[in-house]
Amino acid sequence: MSFNYNSFWISYTKINDFLTCPRCFYLKHIYKNPKTGKKIQLASPYLALGSAVHEVLENLANIESYKRFNQSLIEKLNQVWIKHEGKKGGFISLDEELQFKKRAEDMLLAVMKNPRFLTNKSVRLKNNLLNFPLGFDSDFVLCGKVDWLEFMEGEQAIHIVDFKTSKSQEKEDSLQLGIYFWLVSHFLQSKQVDNQIKKMSYWYLDLNLVEERKLPNIQSLEKEILKIGQKMKLAIKLKSFSCPKNGCFCCRDWEKIIANKAQLVGLDGNGKELYFVKRQRNINFDGIKTDDFLDII
Repeated sequence: MSFNYNSFWISYTKINDFLTCPRCFYLKHIYKNPKTGKKIQLASPYLALGSAVHEVLENLANIESYKRFNQSLIEKLNQVWIKHEGKKGGFISLDEELQFKKRAEDMLLAVMKNPRFLTNKSVRLKNNLLNFPLGFDSDFVLCGKVDWLEFMEGEQAIHIVDFKTSKSQEKEDSLQLGIYFWLVSHFLQSKQVDNQIKKMSYWYLDLNLVEERKLPNIQSLEKEILKIGQKMKLAIKLKSFSCPKNGCFCCRDWEKIIANKAQLVGLDGNGKELYFVKRQRNINFDGIKTDDFLDII
């Protein structure tokens, strides 16, 4: 599928970052190291945890449904975790790393005990990144990567699932599943497939909870995304990316990267420069940095 040369690509992550902190949005999605021309990425224990668990679970879609649990998910985690060890995962100590790895193991053990729909047939996409022009204006392209598509064989329908590794649940007005609904709907139309999307859910792995969400009105959703996209595009044109709090939890560590107060530890899987920012103390099991309580206000 072709797009205009100047098409502006929108994803849920970009939208969420922009609405949370425009400065964080800029540093994560637009800024490039002037010396290398590469984008940057902040190493984070939470990012390491989420990336590792997602990779283990998403790769199950490449295996026939009845064979998916022939090998322990913990064995697969051990293979994947190598990419996130030490400073590459944002860990300041081996103790902190082991705490996060244990949390990942607990999630996967729970999945092995109750795999829910992961033993059912699934839809595997050749191109994991779905992208389509937004509405009739191809200046905007909506894109996203869906974690899991269950094929509900009895109903000849599809169930969209997003894996969550955080302890908190998504807000009621979150656009994430709605965006995935929009993308999968357009994909099915482009392939002239009659299957319909019957359900969409968040699977909170740390809470051992699957929460089904109401299917969106696709026209209303499209208008809302276009409205946010116009604001993002205007901010880029005006180069207006101020933090609403003049330095919040979202952008603070990213600022240390461009201020040369972070350590380059390599490249991530997307070719971005991966930086480690040193903290004074470990993150405890509740996810609170024990040296900086401003993070929980």
